[in-house]
Amino acid sequence: MSTPTVVPRVMPQQEAIRRLLSDLFGRPVVVSRNPPLIRQVTDKFTVALFTKEDDAVGVVGLADLDFTAYAGAALTMFPTPMAERQIEMGQVDEMVFENFREIMNVCASQFNGGNGAHVKLTQMMRLPKDKLPPPVEAQLRRPAARLDFTVQIPNYGKGRLSFLAV
Repeated sequence: MSTPTVVPRVMPQQEAIRRLLSDLFGRPVVVSRNPPLIRQVTDKFTVALFTKEDDAVGVVGLADLDFTAYAGAALTMFPTPMAERQIEMGQVDEMVFENFREIMNVCASQFNGGNGAHVKLTQMMRLPKDKLPPPVEAQLRRPAARLDFTVQIPNYGKGRLSFLAV
């Protein structure tokens, strides 16, 4: 007999994500719902894997290159042209990547509480350079729940951010 999968208590509301990101960036951001983000094999994404107590992946965060660069830069107020150059180059540098890791680490709090599984950020990946573990790739095709947003960071830019409960 298999053990039922425990997904996070609830997926966070759009307003909770907006407040959290606004607090992190020290400026009001605009968060809009979007149709599901469809990832192509060659698309450049940052992936955050959030695992449960049993080390199984519980939530996956997906961010396009634009959101990774703008959010990573905005966290420590790097100049906007720096983020724009990194988008043009097709990759973010280590400082911006580490800043984005911290943003995802704080986002983990939005999936914890109640009777659901407690998750923590355990791994960050850059697609297509890194390869998702096959079980995660399969789970992403049929998530238990998902949220897809466009996030506009004033004086920086906008990008796509999705969270999938797997």
